[in-house]
Amino acid sequence: MKSKITSLSKNAEFKSLLSGKKISNKYSSIYFKRLNGKSSNRLNISFVAKKKLGNAVIRNKIKRRLRHIMRDAINKISLNLNYSYLIIAKNTVLKDEYNGSRDRSWGVRPVGLPDSQMLPPLQIPQFYWLWAPANFDNCTSHLYFVDDLLGNPTHSHCVIQKNAKANILNNLKKEILYREGTRRIKEAKFTAEKQDGSEISWILKPKYHIYMCGLGYMHPEWGHGHFKGENQSTYDSYDLNEDCLLYTSDAADE
Repeated sequence: MKSKITSLSKNAEFKSLLSGKKISNKYSSIYFKRLNGKSSNRLNISFVAKKKLGNAVIRNKIKRRLRHIMRDAINKISLNLNYSYLIIAKNTVLKDEYNGSRDRSWGVRPVGLPDSQMLPPLQIPQFYWLWAPANFDNCTSHLYFVDDLLGNPTHSHCVIQKNAKANILNNLKKEILYREGTRRIKEAKFTAEKQDGSEISWILKPKYHIYMCGLGYMHPEWGHGHFKGENQSTYDSYDLNEDCLLYTSDAADE
């Protein structure tokens, strides 16, 4: 998308945006709202670095970095130009090194049209899929396993990122302990080899329960990856009674 970035100029516009919708992350808070009289052919956006972040030199550096990121982003992603945006920076935006993992399988993308011919009933193959992105204070790890229906591993991968450097681990192995009578994982132990041949191991224990229901997978009408128009939404439902015994056992464990 090619559009000209236009800054907000009126104090009333800033105040109005602060009453709009808000999303936040570690590096910034983003406010957005429809403002009357704003051109839909331009990206109306302003960047704010408060005085507590540093002197004028530091604050200007933060705003330049945010503008550079936005100019690069608008050529790669689709933004709703009917909204105006206000980005308020946090002090972490100045850090040059970041740790994190990104799931690239989401968002609108060309997934192809359904075949117009009659097709046999779809049979989804049985497989075991386990993945675990984890963020720590000083590093980030991401791993996944894919096993076939017999439990034989077909593919696995693990990487640890620290100080903006990714280190791929080899010979990844797992030991999974399930909660009795469920398919919920109680504890997962992983071992792997570093590039120098030394072994590393770690244990992950679930803190919360995630219900992987819906989310567009195999939905005949709302499959993820399809653009359904502006401001369109739907929902799926999940019967939590299926996990009532699990919660009882969790409470007993604690």
